[in-house]
Amino acid sequence: MNSSSPSSAVPDSGPLRTALLGNALFSSTSGAVMFFAPERVSAWLGISSATWPVAAIGLGLLVFAADLVHQATRRRVATWRALYAIAGDGLWVLASVAGLLLLGHHLSPLGLGLVAGVALIVSGFALGQARGVLLAHRVTDDKRVRMRHCLVVGADAPAEQLWAHVADLGGISRFMPFLQNSALRGGASAGVDAVRVCTDTGGHTWAERCVEFDSGARRITLDFLCDEAGFPFPVRAMQGGWIVSDAGDGRSEVTVWWELIPRSRWMGVMLLPMLAWQMDRMIPAAVGRMTEGASGAADLPRKSKRLARLLPSAC
Repeated sequence: MNSSSPSSAVPDSGPLRTALLGNALFSSTSGAVMFFAPERVSAWLGISSATWPVAAIGLGLLVFAADLVHQATRRRVATWRALYAIAGDGLWVLASVAGLLLLGHHLSPLGLGLVAGVALIVSGFALGQARGVLLAHRVTDDKRVRMRHCLVVGADAPAEQLWAHVADLGGISRFMPFLQNSALRGGASAGVDAVRVCTDTGGHTWAERCVEFDSGARRITLDFLCDEAGFPFPVRAMQGGWIVSDAGDGRSEVTVWWELIPRSRWMGVMLLPMLAWQMDRMIPAAVGRMTEGASGAADLPRKSKRLARLLPSAC
């Protein structure tokens, strides 16, 4: 990637929110009809003896709709949670197809049309949510789509003290429990052109070249060396960085971001939410461990008792 700083473009979570809310409206309406009038729905389907399964499915749809509304109304949409909605819709479509093939002869003509029609609508919601996830991380409209995940963590430690830990490029594994070790290649000093080599607890190794090291702005940017043999991530290019800001009253805000080009456009629908799920848990824990270090603790626990807070700030 050519840039040495994060993109100024902000991904758009609006389409994902709209898709989730639309799905919630349809699911809640369908669920309410099935739960409160199971006899009528059973009669439409042509299986009047199956009222309790219809009511149970209706209750499940109401719970599903409530979760969709909760997702869509958060200040910061968690795209990894949207994968659950996509998976749920996919299972509904598969179950509908299986039901039509195996039990279709038990259904009335109206029932056949209802099952097929609802499955078609649900498949549309699944595709809409998948597109929404893509747009919620996308920062370019180019053929090789660049995607972004960014988070802001609040910490109860002065910015300069946290920056000392972030600037220690080779020592990042002290704070990241998922890293087995980290070091600067060739014994280099922290700064521009230094290459950090990391190995995670699963034995995967990768290297990151520092392309920006600004102590005044407390900012670093790293290019992942995707062309090196054994690079473990399915991306064509990848860049990330840390920014430590003074939040006043001895507190800090730490912004951590990644931008990458996945090997295929739709791979990003899975890749970025999975990255978000992992980093939204791990980075606050790492900053919490840095906060412990800033307080003078000699031995850092694997799980800090003073975890930092993931903030809903856009970045």
